[in-house]
Amino acid sequence: MLKAVKNFFYGNENKNKIKDIDNVDLLKNKYKYSEEQIVYSIKNNNISLRILSRSQHLSPYICVKYVIYGGSEGKYGDCNADKLLDINDILLRQPHITKEEISDMYEFVYGEEKKELKELINMGKYDRPMPIVLF
Repeated sequence: MLKAVKNFFYGNENKNKIKDIDNVDLLKNKYKYSEEQIVYSIKNNNISLRILSRSQHLSPYICVKYVIYGGSEGKYGDCNADKLLDINDILLRQPHITKEEISDMYEFVYGEEKKELKELINMGKYDRPMPIVLF
């Protein structure tokens, strides 16, 4: 599992194919976009996490890091309804993902977030406590 996450972030085979997409593109092109494209669009194109979870095949990593955790924190998504997405929504809309995979990935993502927050705090760029998301 960790190898797949590392390959996803450090691989460069799809760098030239990344483009700006919106919610209409997600709906028109169901199950089309790569993980790299999806992450880019979550971070840069202000897409709806609800539409994303209904229209694209997502990995457990993306579901936890960006949809559940990032959505509830308001870091990503295009409206308040995206903040309400939870594990049950993911299990319903992404039937290939199990509750166990979400739980395992949450531990991994939580560790990543903790490390990133410590770095921000040490640089004086973050002064809020880390949120806790329970399953």
